[in-house]
Amino acid sequence: MNSREIVAKTLRFEYPERVPRDVWIIPAARKKYGEELESLLNSMEWDIYYNGAKDPDALHHAFEEGTFTDPWGSVWQNIVPGILGSVVGFPLNDWRDLTHYKPPIHLLNEDLFKGVAENLEKNKDKFRLFSLGSLFHRMCWLRDQQFLLIDVLEEPPELIILRDMVMEFLLKRLELALNYDYDAVSIMDDWGSQNQLFIPPEYWRRLFKPCYQELISRIKKAGKFVFFHSDGYIIDIIEDLVELGVDALNCQVAIMGIQELGLRFRGRLTFWGEIDRQHLLPRGTPEQVEQEVINSLDHLGSPAGGYIFQAEVGSDVPISTVRHLFNLWQKYAYYYKNKEGNIQ
Repeated sequence: MNSREIVAKTLRFEYPERVPRDVWIIPAARKKYGEELESLLNSMEWDIYYNGAKDPDALHHAFEEGTFTDPWGSVWQNIVPGILGSVVGFPLNDWRDLTHYKPPIHLLNEDLFKGVAENLEKNKDKFRLFSLGSLFHRMCWLRDQQFLLIDVLEEPPELIILRDMVMEFLLKRLELALNYDYDAVSIMDDWGSQNQLFIPPEYWRRLFKPCYQELISRIKKAGKFVFFHSDGYIIDIIEDLVELGVDALNCQVAIMGIQELGLRFRGRLTFWGEIDRQHLLPRGTPEQVEQEVINSLDHLGSPAGGYIFQAEVGSDVPISTVRHLFNLWQKYAYYYKNKEGNIQ
């Protein structure tokens, strides 16, 4: 059973051979640990192949030191290379500028996908994931979030124009991507603070859920899986994501509680990680990290599937912890097959 089949069976709850593995490496970690980290990464079998297409937003520049203006006109500043910078110049902080604003739709063409078909074919044994981009993030990069959150409560017509403008861009990009043999499409938007949603759930359902429904419907119609990422405390909308048809969710399980998430959503979608990157990975003991891996398997997944090993490695994570985590993922790859008395 190859990686592609293992991930697909995990998502379909069809009893995969083992638990799939995925990892995200922040550029600052690559810069800090260099060849030692690359050697660790090369020692593991990873199951998900990402994208292969060019990023029309060119956000890799936002990880570089200095100032960068992206194709949307948002001005980024970075003082810590390898960490995503912050937007300091917002082209739509004055709604009057919306009248003449033009999104970079012209960048969406087949040139973005040059060589993609060949790369997907080379990685046909992997589960191929296309990263679509963000709706809410892009809105916040165009108009300062402090203003945008007030707009959500007041609902001026300009807010809907802005939302629909970003949606047009995402739909066009999705249309191009669906011409290629990806297995899934991921949508990435952070919707939560440390202890609550940024906006009341009813506003999210009215203003943003229909947008995700349109994107997800098109992805599903094309026969692809849907992956969704959101940082923060988002438990109030996970039921909505299940209803929309999200197959795999990457979220900060530690701040919502592994047991609570398991009780409410285990078996209803696949948890795409994650191991706590705020506290545990930077400062946890080897024993604590191992217990978190076991807890995740026990409460979020099952022998039928529903769990993908995943973690984000930043420069604050000791390289010894990275090595330990990877060893644990190998140790527990066949956890459900080997463990007696599985949770049913």
